[in-house]
Amino acid sequence: MMEKLNTKLFDHTILKADATKEAVLKVCREAKEYNFMSVCVNGFYTALVKKELEGTDVKVCTVVGFPLGQMSTKCGCIKGWRRRNSISGHSGGPQGM
Repeated sequence: MMEKLNTKLFDHTILKADATKEAVLKVCREAKEYNFMSVCVNGFYTALVKKELEGTDVKVCTVVGFPLGQMSTKCGCIKGWRRRNSISGHSGGPQGM
């Protein structure tokens, strides 16, 4: 007999650079239905996901600059890092910020 799967061990993600609002909302519905730990999205969709998951115990997870550098231009910390490191030629990530 198979034990029940603990779905709280899983994050439901949609990180495609071309993800649509409709696709993100579908992932939110699935996360609520299957009781996943979180929905992980690009920063652009964080507010939408927060609103969609309100009243549930599914958490919001976001990434910065993943994939392909996709992010809001309002993120000053990354803009500053990019500005500093484009001048110095550093090609690593913002780990040392």
